Amino acid sequence: MKAVAEDSNKFRSCYSSAYVTANQSVEGSPANVPVRQLIEIPVRSPNNQTEAGDVTSWASGSRTSSISSATNKGSFRTNMSFSHMQDSLSSDLHSEMDEIEMDLNNVSKRDLMGVYKDVVQERDKLKSTMIQCQDRASRRISELKNQIAMGQQAKIIELLKESKEQQAAMLTDKARVDQELRELQAQFQKLQSSLESKLQQQVQQAREMIEQLETDRQIAIAEVKQQVHDEDILRFRSQAQSLGQEYTQLKEHVDKMEKASTNHLEKARANQLAKARAIFKRLKAEKSEAIAKSESRLKEYENKMKVEKENLQKQGNDFQNMEREVNQLQTRLAQSEENFRKMNEQHIRTLLERSELGMLVRQMQAEADRQKEEYERPLGEAGHMSDACLAQLAAYHEKHEVEILTQHQTSLQEKAEEHAAHHQEVVNGYKAQIKAAIEDQARVFE
Repeated sequence: MKAVAEDSNKFRSCYSSAYVTANQSVEGSPANVPVRQLIEIPVRSPNNQTEAGDVTSWASGSRTSSISSATNKGSFRTNMSFSHMQDSLSSDLHSEMDEIEMDLNNVSKRDLMGVYKDVVQERDKLKSTMIQCQDRASRRISELKNQIAMGQQAKIIELLKESKEQQAAMLTDKARVDQELRELQAQFQKLQSSLESKLQQQVQQAREMIEQLETDRQIAIAEVKQQVHDEDILRFRSQAQSLGQEYTQLKEHVDKMEKASTNHLEKARANQLAKARAIFKRLKAEKSEAIAKSESRLKEYENKMKVEKENLQKQGNDFQNMEREVNQLQTRLAQSEENFRKMNEQHIRTLLERSELGMLVRQMQAEADRQKEEYERPLGEAGHMSDACLAQLAAYHEKHEVEILTQHQTSLQEKAEEHAAHHQEVVNGYKAQIKAAIEDQARVFE
């Protein structure tokens, strides 16, 4: 009985050592225990001597125990936890140990070695099952990586296509705006040339009118003076003729009176002399009155000429005002040209901003590639994770990628709206300047 007890204790220590070694090998992480590792387990002989254990590989025979039957009935699933496997393994081992203790007399060294080999084979099967699970997980990870890469590549291609379409639309808008600017510039130059030609014609007509009025004034003054002088001469001549006739008549009458009577002649002569004096006084008064009337008429003509001179001076002032307005229009034209130059500079800056927008697209693409690399790195390190964790990680990556794409599209749309509003504002300002120039031209013509 003592020998049987000693053999039982030896068998327990040997079997416990084998169980601990197998259990540690099973519980080890696939990342820490390499495939096909050789493990040496010492087996004690009945003479209390240690013998070298058999060196076996991870791919040995099969076991016919309850664990083997459970394994043959159904393979381990990928979502089975290792703690459950450990509990089932430990419970089966303890039950077998209880059965073996009852039959210790029939146990031999060969049986122990067979049991040990069966345990090692079962461990190899578990290891192969774990390798298969790991291979399936790796294939699933590779498939998810390929799907994510293809989806991200498709989204990037779509984003680049939309960016190209937006760029083409911007180029179309730019061509349309350039065409409008060229048309407005041609219209502006046409209005400028017509305005300058009309102003020059008006200035030339005003100068000719002033010269004609000055010539007419001088001619009118000369004609008035000549007319007054001729009228005075004719009147004086007629008066002299009438006086000569009266004098002849008086002389004849005097001669007759002298012949009639000397006294009566003297009286008549005195009366005739008095009448002659009265006539001379009357003629002198008429002459003075005629001279006064001539002077009044000359003053009237001078007043008229003064009024005409004031009108001419007023026309000269109007001409100066017109010249000032022409200078103002030229100043406005210069300002319009300066605004047009500024608008061209702004257009060049807009083109530079568009190139900066392309650089921003490339930066966003580089950022997306960097994010992809950052998310692929944890996927590569998480080869032992379950399908649920991989799906959660893929969903988080897709959500983050959608947020990046949404922010990029929002920034592109804001840039496009800002560019269109700026172009519309420039065109409206230029149209307002053209309208103001047309109104100034109409006011000058009025």
